[in-house]
Amino acid sequence: MARTILAAIDFSEVTPAVLSETIEMARALNTTVTLMHVVQYMPETTLYEGEMILPDLPMQEMLEENSEKLLREAQKRIETAGLSCEICLRDGSPAYEILEWIKTNEPRMTVIGSHGHGALYHLVLGSISEKVVDKAVGPVLVVKEPA
Repeated sequence: MARTILAAIDFSEVTPAVLSETIEMARALNTTVTLMHVVQYMPETTLYEGEMILPDLPMQEMLEENSEKLLREAQKRIETAGLSCEICLRDGSPAYEILEWIKTNEPRMTVIGSHGHGALYHLVLGSISEKVVDKAVGPVLVVKEPA
């Protein structure tokens, strides 16, 4: 069996387009799909006065539960298209977690969305899709957010 296609999704407006492209590519390559979402954990924060604030664990758990529910809905869409699909939910930095999964699992290709934020956004925060394209081993298809 051919290696899987990794579709990294964030449940934003670009996600339906990422799913559509993933279905098309998986059919063309006759392969399976792995859907991945990374929940960004909320790190502890130090306030100006030096007081430490810990992450809100119930909020983090709620984000994980909601993310799993949305991943399962996306999985149903892939499976309704007649494709085999697994899900992968991780916590952490999205670019890092996606790249680690790629390094370990060596997918046939990776499909990821791009939000088309402006230059200032990229200068300050960078882009997950740019980091994945830059560091990933293997082909990466970047799907732009619909206009």
